[in-house]
Amino acid sequence: MRRGLALLVVLALAARTSVAAEVVSYKGYTITGSPADDDGAFFQMVKTGIDMVDGLPQRLRSLGQLVRDLRYLPAGAAGADRGGLDDVTAVYIIETLDEARGHIAFRRDTGHLAPLHIALSLVGNGVHAKRHRDYVDARRKAAAEASDANRARAAYLEKLVKRTDLNLVAQAECENMAAIRDTLRALDGDARQIEGISRLMDRRNC
Repeated sequence: MRRGLALLVVLALAARTSVAAEVVSYKGYTITGSPADDDGAFFQMVKTGIDMVDGLPQRLRSLGQLVRDLRYLPAGAAGADRGGLDDVTAVYIIETLDEARGHIAFRRDTGHLAPLHIALSLVGNGVHAKRHRDYVDARRKAAAEASDANRARAAYLEKLVKRTDLNLVAQAECENMAAIRDTLRALDGDARQIEGISRLMDRRNC
C-alpha cells in the first residue's frame, strides 16, 4: 500500500513538472508562457505591448514586428539559462546562423514588467534580428555571386552577429539605442529616460 502511494506521488510530481507551457496567438505573434509563473499577466502585457508597437512610425513598427516568436523565460524558470542576464528584460536568441530564425526570450518576471518594456524590447531586439537576417541574406548572396563586395559584406555582418569585433559591436549598439530612444519619444515616454539615452549616445560618439 505504501509502495503504491509513493508511486502515485512520484507520478503526480512528474506530471506537474512536465506540464507544457501555454501558447497563445495574437496578431501573428506566437507567445509561449512559462509553467513556473503567471502566464495570464504576461500574455496581457505582451498583447498590450504589441498594440503599442502597432502605433509606432513605420520604421520602428517594422523592427518591432520582425520577431514573431516570443517566449516567457523568467530567470530561474526551467529551461532558462541564467548566464548573468537576470537584469535584462529580454534577449534575442539566434536559433541558427544558417537561417533567419530566432526568438525573443523575456527574462524578467511579471512583477518587474510593463507593456512599455515589452514594446521597447520588441523594437530593440528587432534591431538584432534584422542584423541576423541581413547576415543570412549576405551569406547566400556571397555564395551565389562571390564578388569582393559580397564577401566583404558577409564578413562584416558575421563580426556583428557573432560579436567578434568589439569596435563594430559598440557602433552597432548605437543603432539599438537610437531605436529605443525614438520608440520612447513616439510613445511619449519619460523625458528623463530619453535624455539619459541621448547623453549616453553622446558619450559613445554615436
